[in-house]
Amino acid sequence: MIEVPIRSDALDYEDIISRIQSIFDSCTPLEQKQFIKILEELSDKGYSETLDNLYLVDFKEVPVGIDRFLCDPYYLGKSNDNGQSVYPGWWEVYHDVFNDSRQINEVILSGATRIGKTSTAVAMMSYMTYLLMCYKNPQKYFGLKPISRLTIAFANLTKDLAQGVGFHEYQSALKESPWFNEHGRFTNSISNYVYVPEGEKIDIIPASDSAHVLGMQLWCCLMDECNFTKAGIKDISIAKKHMKNLYDTAFTRITNTFSIRGIVYGKLFSSSSKNTDSDYLTEHIEKQLNAGDTHMYLFDKPIWEVKPKSTFSPTNFYITVGDRFRRGFIIPKENEDEVHLQEYRDNGYKVLAIPDNFRVNFAADYDIALRDIAGISVVGAMGFITQEMITPNISQTRQNPFFEDYYEIGVQDNDTLERHFHLEVIPPELKRLAWYVHIDFAEVSDHIGIAGVARDGDKIIEDPTTGKKISMPYFREMFQVAIGAPRGDRMSFQKVINFIVWLKKMGINIAIVSTDQYQSSYVRENLTQQGFICEKVSVDRTEDPYIGLRNLLQDQRLDLIKHDLQEVELINLQRVNGVINHPPQSNSITDLPCLANGYNSKGIGKDCADALCGSVTVAIAHAEVVKPHTAPALNAITSVNGRRDYGFNRNTGRPNYIPGFGQQYRRFN
Repeated sequence: MIEVPIRSDALDYEDIISRIQSIFDSCTPLEQKQFIKILEELSDKGYSETLDNLYLVDFKEVPVGIDRFLCDPYYLGKSNDNGQSVYPGWWEVYHDVFNDSRQINEVILSGATRIGKTSTAVAMMSYMTYLLMCYKNPQKYFGLKPISRLTIAFANLTKDLAQGVGFHEYQSALKESPWFNEHGRFTNSISNYVYVPEGEKIDIIPASDSAHVLGMQLWCCLMDECNFTKAGIKDISIAKKHMKNLYDTAFTRITNTFSIRGIVYGKLFSSSSKNTDSDYLTEHIEKQLNAGDTHMYLFDKPIWEVKPKSTFSPTNFYITVGDRFRRGFIIPKENEDEVHLQEYRDNGYKVLAIPDNFRVNFAADYDIALRDIAGISVVGAMGFITQEMITPNISQTRQNPFFEDYYEIGVQDNDTLERHFHLEVIPPELKRLAWYVHIDFAEVSDHIGIAGVARDGDKIIEDPTTGKKISMPYFREMFQVAIGAPRGDRMSFQKVINFIVWLKKMGINIAIVSTDQYQSSYVRENLTQQGFICEKVSVDRTEDPYIGLRNLLQDQRLDLIKHDLQEVELINLQRVNGVINHPPQSNSITDLPCLANGYNSKGIGKDCADALCGSVTVAIAHAEVVKPHTAPALNAITSVNGRRDYGFNRNTGRPNYIPGFGQQYRRFN
């Protein structure tokens, strides 16, 4: 067996002394004599025969420490270059997690991407497997039945994902280890082999449901990064609840089974990056931290605090980290002195020093770099829309005709939407505009979102690419409302139809009514028969509809009414795999009430946001482009540039787009 010294950078001598003193003070006089004898033997010989004999009462062999386990090729050293491939920032994590005095039983690894979270979790799972196998009789030691089978689990959304990267890396690491080969065997499969510890009373399994670990004697479990898209999940909110239930069940099995005198010996590991896939733990982490849970270990660091310092530039640039109301930004070079940095801090910003080699990443996409490199996810920052974009667009003079954001109106009651709609607050000139109404449907669990938008002339803005002043369509949000189902009832589609018909009777100029695809065919058919023009519009399939909405907000070309629920939904939208979605629904994510997601108060959805986005999408698509008279335009363009440069249509003699206008407008279509 190769002796591997403990890394000098892994030692905290003051901590060791305080731990020794703490243990000594907790011992009886007889135990203190044995303790002193152990220390003397360690001082004289470098090892203690007395300590080894105490261990060997319960263990087959004296377990080595985590440093020796990771660095010695006899254990796990072959799979990580004898510890050399372990990033410096992880050594402290290993020591903290396996420091007996800290009694850590829950480990959550987060932070930046590509810093070795999964590999670290796999190494910890391997060490936990080793510790369990060192016991002579773990069933007897933990007070279990002699026939009890002990379980080590790898959990994820599906069985295939559970047997994914982490599971395969774990099996490969054990197969490279002489110790594990001497103390167990592998199944015969060439590519999907699974380790079988000696004695065959320890099972290593994949799990994708709480039922898979229910009733098991679960020693440790790793819940690696979830990929909802890869798993083919359509309703992410349901999938995240499923994962949280699995997480809670696994944690309960570990803490209730392997506990002696209040000390839990098993551990639950979770590895996740700063994206929506990890959000099923957000509420849990917040609760545990607020409760002062000392048994949960949370790792959440930027990439430059984990990888070797030689990897990064020795010089830094500075950024501010914003919040819901203020967007972060790169601090200009001329403001990098301490006076200016302190001024940013005084204004409520967090200031970070970032290695210079990441400047390009932050300049290209600040939000993504903040998440993936700094390991920071700001509420609303990962979506297309932030509070900073919304606030300048909110009208200071107009009021929502619906005086409440949310109403409960069902099939069984006598209430109606029109009863809550106050026509008197709408200026007469706005009633005559062409209204584009979008309905985002639900039946029981979420809510129906209904919004109306109208074009009200144009606004002169500056083309960011050319610097030219151009005229672009200007829109006003006319109303927004969320309709939920009363307890034991469902939402009435017929009452929505009645409301649209009533609006028209009241003199509202409804140009188009659009709906999403959820149970909306009946509504469109009914309204079409009553003379309305209807369209089917989805804002869920691509980012494009929300790009259009965001462009309007950035240009301040959308006059919004004040609607708190709509605002909360917009700033919590997140960009995930090419579409816009809401965060996992939980009523503790925000202090604002979320009754609009049903009486169960599920949390933040996006029905109002979708209603606004849908109405804006249709309004943009039908906005008439203001064109100059054809002949003068042709003469001017031809005289300066010639006919070819602007793509003229040979059949009509007209340009395909208007220079300085058409290309800018194209982004909305």
